Amino acid sequence: VTVSAEDVAPVPDGLSPAEATALGTQFCTAWYAAEVAVRLHRGDRVLVHAAAGGVGVALVQIAKRHGCEIFGTASAPPKLELLRELGVDHPINYREKDFEAEIRHLTGREGVDFVFDSIGGMTYKKSMRLLKPGGSMVTFGVAEMAAPRRNPLKALKMLAGFGLVSPLSLLSKSQAVIGINMLQLSQHRTHVLRECIRDVVTAASKRELRPIVGAVFKAEDVAQAHELLGSGKSTGKVALIW
Repeated sequence: VTVSAEDVAPVPDGLSPAEATALGTQFCTAWYAAEVAVRLHRGDRVLVHAAAGGVGVALVQIAKRHGCEIFGTASAPPKLELLRELGVDHPINYREKDFEAEIRHLTGREGVDFVFDSIGGMTYKKSMRLLKPGGSMVTFGVAEMAAPRRNPLKALKMLAGFGLVSPLSLLSKSQAVIGINMLQLSQHRTHVLRECIRDVVTAASKRELRPIVGAVFKAEDVAQAHELLGSGKSTGKVALIW
């Protein structure tokens, strides 16, 4: 691969190649979402969906740096344990509990200030109902669409699940909905992403951010790596090594 020297950063000492890949992808995405797209403050309530995933663990760490109260959703006990280790205040198993009802109970029905959502569909709609006045929804994926086979009915149901958000509703509550597509940003906001990766590397060098690698596969085992990602059982970064 040939790239401009301005688009690379030195790997911090002590990091493995797999950990370094997490800095350049998942952590850079999380940094843009939580440090550029919005501004977190101490005491803010933050909801991170898929919090045990590659971007999720990065978002949790960034929110902890700001002194936020964090609600994190995950699908299995081992993932919830990881969230506790990372300092998530309220790990929620979304398969056993309705995360919307649980967060309303935990916050005295006040809701949260920020939501970081990579799931979409009804998860997005329910999260919007939890958003406080002055809050922001940051969406950067539609994992609900992932399936071994394309299902038009499921896709339509997922799209309907998003619901409708009126600009007037956002205006009256001083809320924001922010969509992030890193490929578009890499083409049209290159200078911003350069700053992101440098900031991420600096924070990792100071041990303020810690990449978590859930699994490493040889390149020829890429199919198994995709199967693990699709199974919903992976945590942190899943890497390929040549």
